[in-house]
Parts: sequence; C-alpha cells; structure tokens
Amino acid sequence: MNSHNQPQKSDVVLGGTSPNQALVMGGVPGLKQALYRTETITQRQEILQSALNYGREGIEIVLQFLRHQDKELRIFAYSLLCERKEDYVQQALQLFSPSGIYYLYLQKLLRSKQWGAANQWTIANLKLLCHAHLQLNSQNFLYLPCADLLLIDRLWQETSNDRFGFSTQAVIWRQCTQLRWDQNQAMAMFGDRVGWRVSNILFNSYHWKRYDDLNFSLRAPRGHLPWINGIFVVKAIHDRLLGCKNNI
Repeated sequence: MNSHNQPQKSDVVLGGTSPNQALVMGGVPGLKQALYRTETITQRQEILQSALNYGREGIEIVLQFLRHQDKELRIFAYSLLCERKEDYVQQALQLFSPSGIYYLYLQKLLRSKQWGAANQWTIANLKLLCHAHLQLNSQNFLYLPCADLLLIDRLWQETSNDRFGFSTQAVIWRQCTQLRWDQNQAMAMFGDRVGWRVSNILFNSYHWKRYDDLNFSLRAPRGHLPWINGIFVVKAIHDRLLGCKNNI
C-alpha cells in the first residue's frame, strides 16, 4: 500500500491540540479531506505546506490551488512551488504569474482559435492588472507587471505563429516611426498596416474600425490582434514591452 496514504508524523491535525480532541487525517486522502473541511485561509495554507511532504501526489494538490478562486491562496501555492525543480511543476508555473493570474484559460482560448474571446479575456485581465476601471489608457501601462505582459505576449505569439501579439505589433510600430517623423503619420501608417484603419483613396478619407468590425481570424493582417484600446495605447504597450525585455 502507498505510504503516502498512511498517517505520518507530518500529517495534519484538526480539532484541537490534545490527542483526545484532535482528529489525525492520514496521508493524501486526509489532506484532501482537511482542505475540504477547513474554512480559514491560514489553516489551508498550513495544509498546503504539509502537502509537500507527500511527493508528487501532494505537490499535485498544491498545483490545483493555482486555479483557486481566492487570489491569496493562488499566490501562496505559487510561493510553495516556484523554487521546485521538477519538470512538471516548472511546466505548470509557466502559465502562472506572481500577480496571481493563471493563464491556462487564455492558452486554451488561443489554441482553439477563439481569437475574439481571447481578446476580451486579455482586455479584462489587463484592466485588472492595471487597476483600470474604464478604458485602458497610456498611463495605465506604466505599472503593468512585466511577468504578465511577457506571458500574455508569448501566448498570443506561440498560438498564431507570430502573426499576433504585442511583440509583432511593436516591430510594426518601430518600422512606422522610422518612416514617419510625425507621430500622427506613424499612427496612421500603423493603422493601415495592421488593418485597424480603412482608407478611401477616391474621397481622400479614412476611418478607424470599431471593435466589432475587427477580423478575429488568422486571415487578419499581421499585428491585427490583440486590440486593447486601439491606436491610443500602442506606443505605451511598445514602451513597456521594450522596458520589460531589457530587464530580463
């Protein structure tokens, strides 16, 4: 029988400090039962800490808490795992940021080519990270955590073969600023290249696309997605991304 399922000295004790009051929960099943019965965050943290004594089965329990609805428990689980060397742990942590966001759902949306839903998820979580209650603006991105920005960018690039993503947009933005000294002209050129702006040559006019008019498919121009708040935040994202990459 697996020794991890048997009571050990490190097992969780619930219900009191004396043997007559306490209920000793045995092994991994006991850990799971204790987590289910315990309501306070402090007690759950103690149980998660003890789970590391039970090999991979215990570590898998901690990994599950990366998806927990409580942000404090998610971050605590991350703190327990971030120094571990196991490949399966490091692979799971690649989708988790120290901010407490687990990016597995975004990865699933992108891998299934649900570009519109992925764009909405990206906007919602950038607002959360930047503490923005309304539309995101240039100032918001000054405080965007680098770990999150780089992870979001990596997922968009990996799943679109570099067609989409902030890094792709940054390359196009730099090209436009090199060809146009005036920033308004650079913004117009960028909009034309990524398909956010529609020009009417006959009438010498143009208009910027609304969000609902964007092309949420791989047939869209290079750099078309993600769309955060249109052209108004492209430079801010570019500058923050460049700063984050320089600090790696």
